[in-house]
Parts: sequence; structure tokens; C-alpha cells
Amino acid sequence: MTCRKPITNEKNLATFFITSVKANKLFQIIENRVLREGNLKQLQGVAELVLRCLNLSGEKRPTMREVAMELERLINLHIHPQVFEDEEEDDSNFKLCTPNA
Repeated sequence: MTCRKPITNEKNLATFFITSVKANKLFQIIENRVLREGNLKQLQGVAELVLRCLNLSGEKRPTMREVAMELERLINLHIHPQVFEDEEEDDSNFKLCTPNA
């Protein structure tokens, strides 16, 4: 998603990702190719999934089955966006961050 090395002298990628999302800088760290290929809901969904996967508590992390199901849902969101319109209303409180225009 970011095309960065997982670990550098300064910090690891997980910490960098979490810090960037909390600072509302998600769209500054995502690789340009990924930004062009995904839509806003997909990118936010993947970022939210990544944050869940990075949870320090193993019990709070999603299972691989849950990860696969969520990724499939995000793919379908791109293919059939009208199916998810009602779901977007339910998620109106969720706003991970917005791209800088």
C-alpha cells in the first residue's frame, strides 16, 4: 500500500502507518499507483483493516478468514458500488481521513 521498506533505521512501517493515519496523512503515504486504482471507500476500508491487523492485542486482530471476507467485500464495492449505498449511510460516522485535493 505504501511501497516502503518494512523497517528502516528510524522506525518500522507499522508504527509509521499508525502514526500517519492518526495524523490524517493516509493519502500522503499511499503509493500513487494504489491511489489511482482504488476508490476512496476502498482505500479507507483497506486502511481500517490494516489498523485492525496491527492491533497489539491478538484477540482484537481479525482472523485470516475475516481479512479475506473484508477484502472480497472491498473488491465488490468497486465492482458493484450501488449495492453498498445503504451501508455507506450506516458508516457515516466513520471517516478515517480524506485525500488532499
